[in-house]
Amino acid sequence: MTPSCPQEVYAAIERRCAAARSGRLQPYSDMLRANILDVLTSMFPRFAVRRGEEALAEDVDDFVRNFGATHAQFMHISTEFLRFSEGRFEDPIAHTLLQYEWMLFSVEIAEERVTAPMKGWTAGSLADVRLNSTLQMIAVSFDLDVGDAEAERMVGENRSPFVYAVYRTPDHRVLTQSLSDIDISVFRELADGEGQIGSDDRSAWIGDALRLGLVEARHI
Repeated sequence: MTPSCPQEVYAAIERRCAAARSGRLQPYSDMLRANILDVLTSMFPRFAVRRGEEALAEDVDDFVRNFGATHAQFMHISTEFLRFSEGRFEDPIAHTLLQYEWMLFSVEIAEERVTAPMKGWTAGSLADVRLNSTLQMIAVSFDLDVGDAEAERMVGENRSPFVYAVYRTPDHRVLTQSLSDIDISVFRELADGEGQIGSDDRSAWIGDALRLGLVEARHI
């Protein structure tokens, strides 16, 4: 049985942590902020570039002083920074990039095992497949493949959302795939448990989705 931490020791640790977060305990205060900044710039590279060094450093300071993280591991820090960012950024592109890059990371570390179909196996209908177990979807106001200037133009035009699937393949690659209205409609059918087959068009969709890794075979 692990002995509990004495109350006075726990209180002393809390005081030191509070001092570091407030900036009063050097060099630990600066080290703490630098470590969190490194985590964010490595995990959210596009967001970090869009936000800019000065603004991101201010974000980190505000996060450490007023929000913090209950766990020190970088995966928890990134998740809690995402929570901290809600309603903070007026720039919709920065906020979207942060959400998207967090999704890439969450799919990468997801515990679900993605399986490949057996060699020579083909699906006859939707009843033979299921959605990729790691798949997440995100709807954004600009094409994720364009640069900032084009993204700003798209946001200003208030277009219909661009919808993407983010998922991990059986060979452990994390991919982003743009989705059509047909893709979204079939995904809805699969999510609802519907599996009626169909047309040659539907069969072609199933083959493409299996090749891309968007769906998995139910026989596994």
